[in-house]
Amino acid sequence: MTISSQLAALIAVSFLLLLLHPSVANSNLIAKTCKKTPDFTLCLSSLSAVAARATTVRELALAMIHVVEAKAMTTRRHIKERIRAASFRGGEEAALKACDFYYGIIIDYDVPGAVTEVRYANPKFGVDSMVDSAREAGLCEEQFRGIGRSPLTGENVAVRRLADVAVAIIKNVR
Repeated sequence: MTISSQLAALIAVSFLLLLLHPSVANSNLIAKTCKKTPDFTLCLSSLSAVAARATTVRELALAMIHVVEAKAMTTRRHIKERIRAASFRGGEEAALKACDFYYGIIIDYDVPGAVTEVRYANPKFGVDSMVDSAREAGLCEEQFRGIGRSPLTGENVAVRRLADVAVAIIKNVR
């Protein structure tokens, strides 16, 4: 064997070992899974940060559900802060209180239901819970129709987009 063929063999073996390394395998799983979602970039950025050790699509689905939960919790804190501020324009207080209710449903029912179904039972019902989360965020946004611009549009859109990504991932759980 010549030096150049030995070097080529060494490079090939090194490349193979690199591909088998868990972090590279995980990156491939995340990218492959995110390609099947409606927002590849959002999926990739969300999962790369929180699913470093995931080895299955089920684990990625659970991680994404928790990303939805985290955004919903942040949004609910923002809602509660606005309610406490007590400087409302016409109808805004009622709209914010309705949003608090909707986000409570996401946090207390939709997310735990999705986690349970994806982890232990039927992922299809996890899909239903994430669809409900997107719907709840949409219902929050609707509360501001007729009273002015919603102060929660960015958060509501983010929760809907994250929930849509979670739905797509859950649909690929086997």
